[in-house]
Amino acid sequence: MTRISRLEKIGNTLKQINVGFLIQFSVSLLVLFMVLYPIGWLWLGSIRTEPFAPDYTLSWYLKIFSDAVLWQRLTNTLKITIGTGILSLIIGLPIAWIVARTDTPFSKKFELIAVVPFMTAPLIGALAWTNLAAPRTGLLNLLYRFVFDSSLKHGPLNIYSMWGIIFCLGLYYSPYVFLFTAGALRSMDPALEEASRISGCNIIRTTFKITLPLVYPAITSGVLLAMVFAAGQFAVPALLGTPAQFSVMTTTIYELMNRWPINRSLAAAIGNLLVLFTFLLLYLRGKLLSKGAFTTVTGKGYRPDIIRLGKWKYVTFSFCLLYAIVVFGLPMFALIYSSLVKYWSVKIGLHRLGFWNYTYLFTEHSLTFVAIKNSLLLAVFGATACIFISSIISFIVHRGKSRWTPLLDYVAMMPIGVPGVVFAVGVLLGWIRPPFVLYGTLGILIVGYISRFNPVGIRAVSSSLVQVHPELEESSRVAGSSWAGTLLRITLPLVKPGMQAGWMTLFIVFLREFGISLFLYSPGNEVVSIMLYEFWENGDMMKASALSIVLMVVTVISIIIMRRLTGADIAGMKS
Repeated sequence: MTRISRLEKIGNTLKQINVGFLIQFSVSLLVLFMVLYPIGWLWLGSIRTEPFAPDYTLSWYLKIFSDAVLWQRLTNTLKITIGTGILSLIIGLPIAWIVARTDTPFSKKFELIAVVPFMTAPLIGALAWTNLAAPRTGLLNLLYRFVFDSSLKHGPLNIYSMWGIIFCLGLYYSPYVFLFTAGALRSMDPALEEASRISGCNIIRTTFKITLPLVYPAITSGVLLAMVFAAGQFAVPALLGTPAQFSVMTTTIYELMNRWPINRSLAAAIGNLLVLFTFLLLYLRGKLLSKGAFTTVTGKGYRPDIIRLGKWKYVTFSFCLLYAIVVFGLPMFALIYSSLVKYWSVKIGLHRLGFWNYTYLFTEHSLTFVAIKNSLLLAVFGATACIFISSIISFIVHRGKSRWTPLLDYVAMMPIGVPGVVFAVGVLLGWIRPPFVLYGTLGILIVGYISRFNPVGIRAVSSSLVQVHPELEESSRVAGSSWAGTLLRITLPLVKPGMQAGWMTLFIVFLREFGISLFLYSPGNEVVSIMLYEFWENGDMMKASALSIVLMVVTVISIIIMRRLTGADIAGMKS
């Protein structure tokens, strides 16, 4: 057989191969590898004397429960997690009910404010509340001492405490309770509420006996999700807990990975314990949602009632206004003020304001433009690659007929239950040595971002794909179109809104990501969140505040540009 005939035979064989199958198979293998490879190294490293040593041991797990310091930090993590869940419920549930079901003035404006924490990072929120409630120099404490008791040298507020951490995390994660509950309240059939009122129950009794029990699954889902994220949070406990010598499991992992004596195996064991805990919370969420009958949407048309509160609407308005001030007004004022003063002082005055910190960032600090460039590059390229992968996985999950499809769906969504710092440890262990050496490049950050946040893109695309009936794609195939042609001409245009929303959400997440960046960055590959943390570590809160404002401005401008170009919304706000 001649060389030409062999090439012709290979070409004919390639033509017969289903291109769609190759794409789906390749992407599926890629996702399985990107998720299971770091998690595998995480588990393997935790049962070895050293992550890459040949000796196996369970001593690291025994040490967690036998060491008094580690046990205390585990207890601290549980306290923070439970406290955050309770506070997010106390904040998110009333706001959801007020916005979704009452005639409270400006309720639509408050709905936008309720999701403000999605636009900012926990790191920035912690910085803002440090400026507000630091025991000696916090603006609120200075104001209190000026008005009520000038003899005090500290307090009365102290953000450097367990309660300060719970407060910040509760504010930041309460939108999950708000979004889940508000959506359920808007989709309820009001017939049961009407029956309750006809029976003589007032608004309060109807709300607690009928309305809230019916949206119990949504409330539970939001609270447990807030607890999952709180358990894996690093930035807030690090900033607010370190001055008070209050440590949790995530900060312990950081210490073990970056401070002498380094112990990556113990860090991996602690990380696996956190993974088990978060998966337990997710499992509990699923079990709670599966119990009981909570059907609130029927086949007949209806419109949820808007409750007329009368004079009580001013009480609910005041509650929402207080929330807006605490979650947005005070933190923004603190960051702006701190960014405009050259040094922090107990004396406050307009004459002390200037642009020294911004001048330093853009004319003197050598890493500012490097960090902004790296953050934007990672956000644009990472979000684009991630939404491409997410779209293919969503298509396989919702259109595939293989018996392996449920397994792919489960593995692809697995990272949502793995705390960011824990996943970063697995990525570091897996990609720091041959045959995959990416440490020291932006590539390891992209791999970490995509692997960790791929479920966000899958969720966004799937929400649109499930609304597209398969008959449209089948008709295209019957008409002779290939898989790729059907995907490009039929499926993608119909799921375009979900892809755009997912891309924007991923862009924002990647732009402000901190937990993964802290473990995977290397000198020369810094991002903005790393610069923020380094300013804080050096005690320069003013420059950290200025950089926080810059990051928020970049985020807002990016959102505006994307909305103008595509009309897309943030996926998380549609949940």
